[in-house]
Amino acid sequence: MSTVSGKQPSADPITERELAERALLARRMHHSQMLRRGLIAAALVAIVVVLSLVLYPVMVHLRTSWYLNASGLIVNWSIDEENWMSGGTSSVDHSNRNWYPRPVGPYLKYLPELLHLQSLNLSECEVSEQELPAVAVLSELKELNLLRLNQFRQGGSLLGMGDGCVASLRGLSRLETLSLSGNRITDKGLAMIAQQHPALEYLEIDATDVSDAGLASIQSLRKLKSVHLGGTLVTPEGIKKLQAACPGLEIDLHVDPEVERYLLEWRKRKP
Repeated sequence: MSTVSGKQPSADPITERELAERALLARRMHHSQMLRRGLIAAALVAIVVVLSLVLYPVMVHLRTSWYLNASGLIVNWSIDEENWMSGGTSSVDHSNRNWYPRPVGPYLKYLPELLHLQSLNLSECEVSEQELPAVAVLSELKELNLLRLNQFRQGGSLLGMGDGCVASLRGLSRLETLSLSGNRITDKGLAMIAQQHPALEYLEIDATDVSDAGLASIQSLRKLKSVHLGGTLVTPEGIKKLQAACPGLEIDLHVDPEVERYLLEWRKRKP
């Protein structure tokens, strides 16, 4: 009689080896796939972060530009092949084209949100010395116009600012062009200008209260190319001394005759 053994026949050792190799290959493929997915996810996150860093300032700039434009200021945004990677440069003008001063002081605090603001024109606009410190944080500013001549031309109610406006501009070390014509700038204010803005190339201080004593401050401005002194308290003797000390400096003594006439009358009336 034949007997039946309870043992199962052993698997072929070659088949077991193939299964082990296939399992190892599957694990390796899984790990490789997970690694690729991780790298793709990291790349996508990096792209989103970079786009956010780039686009957020642009979106803030566009939002602020729209708000300022609606408030009477005009924001110009310039992008070219040299500055496009940094977001371009900005300049701000105003839509006030008549003699009536427009209040812009409350909006100055939004100017730092603009991309690389380099030029600011607030001529004949209503802004006080107390509001000007908002401009002092614009470290990239190169041109600033705070001209106040319409008070003499048409009897405007906006009086010029005093030396305090100069103190409020401390920090604008890159400023190259500054116009303070028609403001009540004295020799003390001129000394502050020379100390605070060493990069100045063009300075307009016509119809101010600057005198011969203040001209010595100008000599320290090594980059200064032109200065407007019409309608000031400077005498011909003071001009001669300045020309001798700064032979290459262009000195402009022209002033609007109407401005000069009203300025003389105003000086006679002031206490």
